[in-house]
Amino acid sequence: MTIKIVHMKRSGLTVPKDQLFDLSRSSKKYYLLSNEYTHLPLHKTKAKYQVKTVEDAISNYTTSLKNHLMEEFKLPHQQTPYRSVLLSLYNSYVKLKEHNKEMYFGCWCKDELNPKPYDHDCHCDYIKELIYKRYNVLNKVY
Repeated sequence: MTIKIVHMKRSGLTVPKDQLFDLSRSSKKYYLLSNEYTHLPLHKTKAKYQVKTVEDAISNYTTSLKNHLMEEFKLPHQQTPYRSVLLSLYNSYVKLKEHNKEMYFGCWCKDELNPKPYDHDCHCDYIKELIYKRYNVLNKVY
């Protein structure tokens, strides 16, 4: 089964709630994985940092998440919030996959079920890639 990114106000309202994981800035459970960077004016969003383009926002997000994860790997016996939340998401993916169910990442950037011309790349693409890579490595899928 695959992971699909859905817009929280479009397809996010129609997919099964047990299969929807809100990775937007409004998320309570997965807020650590939300993107703090935006190309929009800050007064129109909950982001902390404004950058020039969508590509810059995703690039900065990817670098930031990698840095957080690298710092946590240096502290193996301490609480690791970023690794913990990614592992929780991964475990949910495995459970859904075992039951032949799709997983949906909710955000505000794009909707893979109901695409619009103004949809754009999203930080969820990177998280989706991390989940797939871990699954493929642990299950020796190439």
